[in-house]
Amino acid sequence: VATSAYGSVSLIDDDPLLWSTPALWGGSPQPPTFAGWKLARDLITLTKSCSALVRSAFKLDDAEVDGEVRVDSGECVYVILRSDVVVKFHLGPVRGSGGNLNVKIGYDNLRTSTLFCRVPEIEPHRWYTFRVALTGQSLRILFNGAEALNTTIVRDPRLSGSRVARSGHFGFGGTSSVGAFRNVRLAALSVPGRNAVPRLRVPSAYH
Repeated sequence: VATSAYGSVSLIDDDPLLWSTPALWGGSPQPPTFAGWKLARDLITLTKSCSALVRSAFKLDDAEVDGEVRVDSGECVYVILRSDVVVKFHLGPVRGSGGNLNVKIGYDNLRTSTLFCRVPEIEPHRWYTFRVALTGQSLRILFNGAEALNTTIVRDPRLSGSRVARSGHFGFGGTSSVGAFRNVRLAALSVPGRNAVPRLRVPSAYH
């Protein structure tokens, strides 16, 4: 479980009122589309045809997400951090890159930069642990307990909207894939600042 001086909360919750579908171009999240998703306490599964989901009740700045991921078939499943950084877990190497874990900076495909790294082969129907820490523009990823990436995230200056979002929403998605996440915790690594602490069904989730 991820912990910090500012508390932690389960990122997976079966209350549909806590979710939204993220919008492209930095727009406000839209009402959630649950087709292809199955929500349960501490477990979220997705099928090949589904939109991404984010926890829209709050935004955070610096944060750490950890839990377990499983990819059963298809291309990849992913975690969304701060609305703008997408960490993707692939069953096989991404074509032309040799990497099976990649980070897309920019939620929409028209203004993105991408980082690739290789982790041990991701086998279908197997659970893997992960931890992603995002502090300012510093990104660190651990996969199955080993460091996979430790870098500074920047957008390609030749692309529009070259700044990386400083705060945003956290959530999940997939690209033509079947997979799942479980026991995922979100911990604040900095004071939420102007972003209100979320109201959750467990009042002591943040402390």
